[in-house]
This record gives sequence, structure tokens and C-alpha cells, in this order.
Amino acid sequence: MKHLLRIAILFISSVAQAQSDTEGVKVELLKYFDYVEANNSDGVIGYMHPKVFETISKEQMKAGMDQMLQNEQMKIEFLSTEITNISKIITLGDSQYSLIDYSNDMRMTFLSVADKTLEEKQTFMDFMTPTIEEQFGEGNVKEDVETASLIIHVESNIYAVNNVEFGGWKFLANDPNMATVVNGIIPAEVRNELTKQN
Repeated sequence: MKHLLRIAILFISSVAQAQSDTEGVKVELLKYFDYVEANNSDGVIGYMHPKVFETISKEQMKAGMDQMLQNEQMKIEFLSTEITNISKIITLGDSQYSLIDYSNDMRMTFLSVADKTLEEKQTFMDFMTPTIEEQFGEGNVKEDVETASLIIHVESNIYAVNNVEFGGWKFLANDPNMATVVNGIIPAEVRNELTKQN
């Protein structure tokens, strides 16, 4: 009986620890998303995996983000983000890894046509919407012609990595355009196992 009780306690404590670890990932990811929604490039960069900056400096990354966010032709607003799944945490060496599925909605407003007539805005949207749909998928882009905006729904995932070297969870977009960087940071066996879970 004591042996069975000991096993039960170990099981409960390991489940509690796993929930605590994934809760820690969630707390940090929500902070990261808050920075994204507030267009706080310094905050976003602070949560990015340090190895990203071996290919591009933090200053270059910040300049690119700020340029995108301060574009006079287009304004991007992040409206809402929802975490839909957090994988179990995998430990390999001195690093922990998780893969998080999320969805978000953003508004892309085309300032260059904001003061045009409704008909001119519609013509512009008829040209722009298919281009954006190619990138985000049909059915994920809704037009708001009156405000010259597109509401874009995105479903994606992001890696979380924790290592004593950088003291806390850092994030890395699982983006096909960043496959070389991702593959250089997240070991293949970890990527395969996390993909199975999600």
C-alpha cells in the first residue's frame, strides 16, 4: 500500500510540475504577445531567441520592425491573440523546448487610399485582397472597404526555448522563411517530437 501511495504521489507531483512548467511558458508568451500588440519592438526583441541575432543584429531587427510599424502607406494593428495549445515540455541537455499553437487577428489599414472614394477603395481592395489571401489563405482575409482595411486571421505556432544561458523563455517563430534559423536552434529530434504532440 505504501508503495502504491508513493507512486501516486510521484505521479501527481510530476503532473503538477508539468502544468507549472507549461503555465510558465504561457505567462511569458502572453507578455511577448502584449509587446507585439503594443507595437513595442524593444519588448518583442527582448523575448526573441538570442541566436536569431547571429544572422541579423538587434539594431537591424529593431530598425526593420520600426520601419514596418511606422509605414506611412500602411498601418498594422494586432487585435487579439489566443493560445490554442501548448505542447509538453521536452528537456534535452540544458535546454527546455515547447511548441505553442496560437491564432491572432490583425488589421491592415491602407493609409494611402484612406481618403479616396468608396468606389476607389473597393477597386484597391479588389487588387490587394487576392495578394494577401495568397499569403494567409482563402477565408482568412475579410475586407472592410469603408476603412480601407483588411482583417487577417492567422493560425500559426511558435517555439519556446528555455536555457540557463539566457535565463527564461525565449521565442522563435516556426516560419518556413526562417527554416534555416529554426533548424539551427531546435534539434531535429525535438522538432519531430513536438510536432507529433501538436
